[in-house]
Amino acid sequence: MEEIRWKDFEYLHHEKSTDWYWGLGTVTILGLGLSVFFGNTLLAILIALGGIAVSLFAMRDPKEIEYCISERKILIGAEAHSYSELESFSIDHQHDDIKLIFVTKKFFLPYIVLTIKEHHPDTIREYLERKLPEGNHQEPIIHVIAERIGI
Repeated sequence: MEEIRWKDFEYLHHEKSTDWYWGLGTVTILGLGLSVFFGNTLLAILIALGGIAVSLFAMRDPKEIEYCISERKILIGAEAHSYSELESFSIDHQHDDIKLIFVTKKFFLPYIVLTIKEHHPDTIREYLERKLPEGNHQEPIIHVIAERIGI
């Protein structure tokens, strides 16, 4: 069977208002203040670095990435995932977009979540069922929260 290819942005970009950045700064400063008050300097440093990292990431425009599901691997831009690295897949219809969710064998970042726009989910399901078992996975809550707050 021929491979399935499509292009999409790496994440859904939301324009951030100055109020959004003020809110992020306020939360960061409150976290810094509380951690210093309780004498946890390391946490204060982590909160400061986290606030800076989130603001820098929020300013960045998403890159357009090519996705490819082939007989041997799944390509996400330049990143290749062989089927031996993956445990299962699922197609989630519960949100606005249809999400293709892979569960990996990695301890950190065990989920790969892709948005399907150009292809019918059943076509992708039939293709992947020959390589991986289908599970009943939901999009991780951290992904949903990040999309809702515009990160």
